Amino acid sequence: MMRSREKSFVVKIRFLMCEGVFFYFPQRDSRYVKLPKFVRGCLTTSQHTPSFHHSSFMSGKRKLVVLFGANGYVGRAIAKEFVRRGTVELTAISRSGVPPPNEEGKNGKSSSSSWTDKIKWVAADSTKPDTYAEHLQGASCIVTSIGVLPFGISKEDCYKGNADTNIIPAKTAQKVHGLNRFVAVGASLGVAGALVPGAKPYIEGKMAVENFAKNEFVRGGNNDHTNARSNDSNSNSNSASPPTTPPLAVVVKPGGVSGTKRVGENLNLPLWMLMDPVTMVMKRLGKFGMENSPVRVERVAKAVVNAALSDDEARFSSGGYVEISNEELLTNPKYDF
Repeated sequence: MMRSREKSFVVKIRFLMCEGVFFYFPQRDSRYVKLPKFVRGCLTTSQHTPSFHHSSFMSGKRKLVVLFGANGYVGRAIAKEFVRRGTVELTAISRSGVPPPNEEGKNGKSSSSSWTDKIKWVAADSTKPDTYAEHLQGASCIVTSIGVLPFGISKEDCYKGNADTNIIPAKTAQKVHGLNRFVAVGASLGVAGALVPGAKPYIEGKMAVENFAKNEFVRGGNNDHTNARSNDSNSNSNSASPPTTPPLAVVVKPGGVSGTKRVGENLNLPLWMLMDPVTMVMKRLGKFGMENSPVRVERVAKAVVNAALSDDEARFSSGGYVEISNEELLTNPKYDF
């Protein structure tokens, strides 16, 4: 059996590497502009909008997915996987609205070979729906990959950075636009809460997202939205109502996230050199090991995108709450890369 000191070290390493995703800062940013209601749907808050996005979306050939936190470590991998699939229009919402550095290290500069050019980038604050509500119109799924570690910030900001930043966008999408598919990146907390100082608000924030997904989002549906839209319209009684599908909420719960993390414009941090060997050891420790083992960021991204787009798996097509565990992330061949 693993000695307590060794267990503590492994869990702390897993927890520290868990997120590094999208850092939430409570300070006000003057770049966020609240758009008046009468101009919503007519303006965009970002200049990084490829022209093909509008033409292909209006043709109705692709689903529209909105991703919050696309500038983070995990969020970037998710965005790249959506682009690789080539079957959706992706709107990426972050505080800056600026694409992350591409492989050539040209931050915000267009390149015909850059995956960032195939995404519509929007500057907004996930806790302020007025800054992004217009961009949720017509979306088939909302994905959130936002989190903040419990270091150097207050307990309140840590909680909000893990809870409100994920819950508010999903709640807005469902209540305002009738969206009924929500995928969130959570965390496999394991025993980290007992071993990592100051982890309580982080854990509570992650649990709040799970509770919202399973107890509120899946029960909200879009019937109220559809009825309100129908009552306000001038269509005759013979016109067909849009079909409704049961709401689906999926929480993907990785342990430590291994891979190559981009730091700044020119530095690639090979987390996998430390974490992949840990994975090989942890896999041999049974359920505890599978729950706390690091997992490659590519596998997390594939799981998120599959949950956002898949209609052929019964667990996704029938609605309800689905939890993708760290063990599934490690073993499901669908997530191989």
